[in-house]
Amino acid sequence: MRLVQLDGSVLDLDVDRDPETMAAAQVSIGTLGVISTVTLQAVPAYNLKESLWREDFESCMDRHDELAANNRHFSFFWCRVAESRHLYCLPDVAAVSPVKREHDVCEMKVMNLTDEPPHSNEKIFERVASGNSERGRIGASFILIVRKTCRRFIPAFMISRRSAAKWTRRAAF
Repeated sequence: MRLVQLDGSVLDLDVDRDPETMAAAQVSIGTLGVISTVTLQAVPAYNLKESLWREDFESCMDRHDELAANNRHFSFFWCRVAESRHLYCLPDVAAVSPVKREHDVCEMKVMNLTDEPPHSNEKIFERVASGNSERGRIGASFILIVRKTCRRFIPAFMISRRSAAKWTRRAAF
């Protein structure tokens, strides 16, 4: 990876030579410089099994390290109020969760490699909410990791050039 820094100097990074700086650059959101060149290593496509459920905050914190260590991907969203989960387009998983309340909870998600075929039903979140599913879905990694987001909240890293132009036009005076 090559970064052009604020003073115009060029910083070449390599994971083998300087893994700590490379790791920092991957999450620096531009504070280390503008990426001018990057080399990607392609890997074969693979399927992930996503599991969703709800836990209270204390249980989430107690299990955080275990879940992070034992799953390929682990994330949680603390929902202070019931409406919080709608910011992330998360389904209501009360039907498959030990915690039934909707406020002051953590919406939990883990993803792991699987050889199972992808679900063909795109309405899987509705199935999760009704309790007619095993808390999640199976799909290609490039679909589950970069998932469709709500229009209420769009993380900057998920905006494509085309959608950025659309949002810019909407924001224009």
